[in-house]
Amino acid sequence: MARLWVTPASCFHTKAVAFMMLSVGQYAIQDVLVKSLPDSIHIVEIIFFRSLFSCVVIVCIAPFESSPALWRTRRFRLHFFRCFFACIALVGFISSFRLIPLADAYALTFSAPLFLTVMAHFYLGEKIGLQRCVTVCLGFLGIIVMLRPTGNALNIGGLMALAGGFFHAVSLIQTRELTYEDSNSLIVATFTLTCFILSGLVLPFFWSHPPLEFLENFIMIGLLGGSAQYAMIHSYRLAPVSSIAPFDYVAIIWAVAFGYYFWGHIPDFYIIIGGCLIIGGGLHLIYYERQKEKFRLIRA
Repeated sequence: MARLWVTPASCFHTKAVAFMMLSVGQYAIQDVLVKSLPDSIHIVEIIFFRSLFSCVVIVCIAPFESSPALWRTRRFRLHFFRCFFACIALVGFISSFRLIPLADAYALTFSAPLFLTVMAHFYLGEKIGLQRCVTVCLGFLGIIVMLRPTGNALNIGGLMALAGGFFHAVSLIQTRELTYEDSNSLIVATFTLTCFILSGLVLPFFWSHPPLEFLENFIMIGLLGGSAQYAMIHSYRLAPVSSIAPFDYVAIIWAVAFGYYFWGHIPDFYIIIGGCLIIGGGLHLIYYERQKEKFRLIRA
């Protein structure tokens, strides 16, 4: 099977950054729409309609994707585990967005690179080293500051955001590996259809007869979610992840701006300090990995 991955030597870094920024913006608007829905609408209904209308994006984009093996894969097990963990992450993200301010939830979900480092050590046998150890400790210190176990911030919303970040990190390992051979449409479609089928099976038990006035919200959530997935995966294909990952942190700016504009949410002192520790740890890790890769290439 032909490899679809574009090597770093031939990729267009600017184009990759543009796709990542597009993805971040679309996800931010989608999250605002999710948070604006009334509590009477169950999370299962949100996931169902999100998946349903994301299929429209797949139908529109897939015919234009030039791939000799658009719908073929040899990695069924990898797709299965990616979809499973990504579905759990989606539940965690949506739940946290509805329970706590967007800025708080985003800062906690940025713990994903930290979890990724720890899991790479245990599951892939990678050495953590002093730099990675400092980064991970710094990030988890930020999590403790934000959650304040002895205060009132340790609530279900914060824990759901943290769980979303963890399972997102797990699914990200599989996503990165799938981009080497499988098409964007196949990666997006397997996740979308998995969410659609699973939520559809339990939908009768959680159906709340949502008013027709929220149909526009559901449509936009699905369209934005589907197109954001395409943009994110395509950015990973165009450039090394370490070179575009820092731009994912732009989401915190959207979260603070939208949270203040629509709901008057202002991050408190602990959220700001904890968020800075988490984001600082993540950026330090990305910088360290890039410097190490440059040194390796020079020696080669």
